[in-house]
Amino acid sequence: MVEPVETAVQVSSVGAEIRALIDRGSGHEAVALADGIRGHEVPVTHLRAYAYTEAGEALGESALVATGARLWRSLEGKTLDWAYNLGNAELALFDIALEDTTPAKAFADARHHVHEARSNFQRAHHDTSLTNDVRLQALTNLGNSYSQMGRHIEAVEAWEHAFAIDPDFAMARANVAVALEGTARFMGPHVSAVIHDAAFELDRALERRDDLLRYGGQSALSRFEALRARLPADPTPHRHEVAQWDDHHLEWCRKNELFLHVSHRCLREDTPILDPLFFHSLSGGFDARDERWADRLFDAYNALKQGYVSARYLIWLGTESRAEAREALDTVRNRGVFYDTHLGSRFGLRTGIALQAFVAAANVLDQIAVFIHLYFETGRSAKSISFRDFWGAKTTIDPIFVSWLTEERFNLGLYALIDLAADLEHDSPLGHLIGRRHTLTHRFLVTGDFLDGSVSNDEALNRLDWESFVHETISVLKVARSALVYATRAVDAAEAHRRSEHDGLLVELPMAQLEPPSGTPCTNVTS
Repeated sequence: MVEPVETAVQVSSVGAEIRALIDRGSGHEAVALADGIRGHEVPVTHLRAYAYTEAGEALGESALVATGARLWRSLEGKTLDWAYNLGNAELALFDIALEDTTPAKAFADARHHVHEARSNFQRAHHDTSLTNDVRLQALTNLGNSYSQMGRHIEAVEAWEHAFAIDPDFAMARANVAVALEGTARFMGPHVSAVIHDAAFELDRALERRDDLLRYGGQSALSRFEALRARLPADPTPHRHEVAQWDDHHLEWCRKNELFLHVSHRCLREDTPILDPLFFHSLSGGFDARDERWADRLFDAYNALKQGYVSARYLIWLGTESRAEAREALDTVRNRGVFYDTHLGSRFGLRTGIALQAFVAAANVLDQIAVFIHLYFETGRSAKSISFRDFWGAKTTIDPIFVSWLTEERFNLGLYALIDLAADLEHDSPLGHLIGRRHTLTHRFLVTGDFLDGSVSNDEALNRLDWESFVHETISVLKVARSALVYATRAVDAAEAHRRSEHDGLLVELPMAQLEPPSGTPCTNVTS
């Protein structure tokens, strides 16, 4: 390139040349072309970063992509879309590691690239100075980064953020449909409803095929059309009028999407089972498992659901402002006495219950970690397991887990849990929430309706405004809900694979559901 690149037209023209070379399989020529560009620093660097990133991804050469990522970082504050492009480069580095090695080794050695990608996609999503197209693509890629790791709940949350920008964004609707179809099997009596919900979303997405091609290409469109062909031909959307439920606790759960259900839109207040989550079955055989082993697993899983549902109720009870929820608790509170510190602090039974409920919800994560080790029979002592390090430490993954992350028996639910736990390794919302749990259990946390700015936090005593605390309690409950879904998926996938490996020598052990005290009939969870 002899002529300097100065104008927007020249930049666009050179970018098209680079793209054409990459599409023809001439990635190294595209890089050479970019290296020969002269002109203003910012557009030249942008074109080089683009060439290195796209060519490196097409060629599967991480060194080229890493150079592209370095160039994108150098453009921070100089171009609007640097974060979005950096996110793509970081995700490409992980994808190349995944192609070159195994899922377990890619996670062990390259998971920091996924963390970086997500952080930059989030930054692009929140940057309103960017075009809607870039922000929508950032959310699409953010959701994809979760989906490829099996974290469909976080993926759906990312894709649904796109509806605030474009309510009919086809790529998001299609991806949500894929996630619903993939998780429907854990919904017991709700399986058919969730499948119909997925078909309905996919029909709406396929009405805008041009958008699907624009954001996902022909491969994405073909994948969505193939899925649609497997779903009900004429779905009746399993939806109901959005109206406030009479039961305040259930309405709060529905509004915050805290039921153990993947599609809250198909729930009504009179739906018999609002928390249908359960794996399909456990298998046993003459030389393998027996009913006593299964009962141990069933009890542990029931304890998980019990812990989650109890924490959910207590959080509502402690944060509910209606008089009927306060009356009994205030009666107890009024028989005690607390000092007035003149700082707007809240002390009493309701506040105390909310604080302890936060701890209970966070503890569910550690219990899930123990359950996973129990199911996969790793032999690790339950006393040594926490969610932070349940898969291993640093670059070492438990060998039993590694055996379930091979190409032949890859377990997406287990991978999702491992990735979720890895959020605790860096400055993440989950890390912040677990840090809050430690404050509540080992030190002191005081909430207040208003905070005196002159009073600072110290190592022993932290202060937090009430609204922020309520937001955090709901957030930690949502994380526990996600982890429960992924744990269930991990067991279900492992059971299916074990039955295929043993070629019919294992049989499904019977699963009976407890009848509620009222005697209300329940649909069998294995339907």
